[in-house]
Amino acid sequence: MSGLDHKQKGGNKSLAITFNEGSAFLPVKRQKIETLCVTLKNNKLTPWRWFKSLGIEITDFYGKPISIRGVCYDGTPVLVFWRFIEPFLKDAIVRTLEETLEICRVKNYNAEPHLRETAMLLSGYLIGPIYWEMVDIDQHLSGNGNPRSVPRRDPRVEIADMERFLNKCRDEMIQGEANGKPDTKEQPGANDSPPVPGRLEIETKAKRYLIAAIGVSAVLIAGFEYSVYKLPWYWLRNHPNSYGIQAVIDGIILLFMLRLCRPKWRKFCWYAIGTLLICLPSLLGGPTSAGTSTQKTP
Repeated sequence: MSGLDHKQKGGNKSLAITFNEGSAFLPVKRQKIETLCVTLKNNKLTPWRWFKSLGIEITDFYGKPISIRGVCYDGTPVLVFWRFIEPFLKDAIVRTLEETLEICRVKNYNAEPHLRETAMLLSGYLIGPIYWEMVDIDQHLSGNGNPRSVPRRDPRVEIADMERFLNKCRDEMIQGEANGKPDTKEQPGANDSPPVPGRLEIETKAKRYLIAAIGVSAVLIAGFEYSVYKLPWYWLRNHPNSYGIQAVIDGIILLFMLRLCRPKWRKFCWYAIGTLLICLPSLLGGPTSAGTSTQKTP
């Protein structure tokens, strides 16, 4: 714990024993955070090591594919690399702090020292290692296989920004617990997790995509319905299953836009579109059997 003790100097003296000795489940928290760090390195950072030879094919936090090939590691690829990991780290921070808070509520622990302890572990065993791993990858790619030929990038700005986010989330949760502490069992909703700005920040982009998909779909559907009744589409207007056919086409438009704006829903949208396309021929129908029976009648 010596790596954490130096951060205690000048801090809250009432928590010094907790930080120096460590809580009962500190080893478990540390192991989970170290495992999370290794997972992020292997899944999100290691593919960048082969950028020079293979390019990069990877999915960002919001489900959007990133594909870069045939260019040098300079300019845009560098910006993408250094911004790519940020939402993954923020999500990991929020989820880990929320998990600690939930454990404290279940076991009736004082949440503040455990949240501070978890934040220190996240700083020392997640944020720092991730950004220094990125420094190694960046130096390797910038040096064209000769890392010593280029200076190492200083990640202190990125680390400081992420630690500010971490401290903000931690303090918001501590304040939320302090405000809801008295008579928590009698107050409805007091056991709910306090709002965490970090989670809202992470999900804002995804929500904007969803709103955009619904808005564009509404415009396209309105345009289609307008054309049905203003253009000479007599066969559709007079078809016995006209409303059903229009509903299927409207559904396909909506699902297609959702697929474009929410890549995480891509598989579901394709299945749903396929189902609607299978149903469409039955609504359109085929030649009636009346004409055939008339020909056979003498």
